[in-house]
Amino acid sequence: MSTDRSEEKEQERFWNEFRVGVLAVAALALLVLGVRFLQGTSLFGNTYPLTAHFEQAEGVAPGTPVTVRGISVGTVDRVALADDAGVRVRMRIQDDVQLREGTTASVGGIAALDDVSISLDRADEGEPLAAGARIPTVEQGTLDELQERALPIAERIDSVLAQTSGTLSEAQRVLAGSEPNVQRLTENLRSASAGIDAFVQQERAPMRRTIGHLEHTAATLEALVDTLDRDTLAQAVEDAERTMHYTRRTARSLEQSAEDLEAILADLRAGRGTAGKLLDDPRLYHRADSLSLRMDRLLKDFEENPGRYISLEIF
Repeated sequence: MSTDRSEEKEQERFWNEFRVGVLAVAALALLVLGVRFLQGTSLFGNTYPLTAHFEQAEGVAPGTPVTVRGISVGTVDRVALADDAGVRVRMRIQDDVQLREGTTASVGGIAALDDVSISLDRADEGEPLAAGARIPTVEQGTLDELQERALPIAERIDSVLAQTSGTLSEAQRVLAGSEPNVQRLTENLRSASAGIDAFVQQERAPMRRTIGHLEHTAATLEALVDTLDRDTLAQAVEDAERTMHYTRRTARSLEQSAEDLEAILADLRAGRGTAGKLLDDPRLYHRADSLSLRMDRLLKDFEENPGRYISLEIF
């Protein structure tokens, strides 16, 4: 049993040491990759060295970027004093960047602003540079570069100041011209605010009463709804449906009566039937009128001479 426990402890210690070793290697790899990344060097690509001698290299240090036409192509690897009282700078250039003989290097930027870089002016013709080759340098004065950068900045600042001055003048003119309007607007706002305040103070009590009435009405409706059961509501719905049925049937009857009346009127207009002929045939009207006159004369004669029509025999 003791042997098994000692073996387990040995295995556990081995795996712990193995994990620590793996973590240490991973941390070292991340450190190297981080340093290469901060230096602007490709993390997994290869590089080749180039050297340059400068009279002055203020601000140049390991990790300073090396650019071609503003694009980073490498970093400074080492900076040391040269034998000729100059500064020897070794650079690491990416393998995919091919430089030819005639390429020159210059230090650009301002050290005080931490904006220093080595710029390579690549030649279009010539043999490819070998690894470790020395390239000529071109000295560029810091004051000249500062002047070149300062002139556009000064022009921009002057333009911005001119625009700002014009804007402020226009704003001052507008404010000066609109001051009476602003005062009137302020007075109107004050008056409107006072009127609204007075209206709210005046209508506060009626609004409270209205709200109270609404609350009372809502409570009454809620109580009424509570008193109505489902049977009552169902009966009310059934009565309403029955009423709608009777209403529809009455409407259909009225529509049928209207259609019949229209048919009768159409017959009268067309002269069909007795009433139509009476309306349409003037002879029938004259005959009826003559018959009416005769009947009147007959009735009158009957009233004047009833014996002519009635005879009484007495036994």
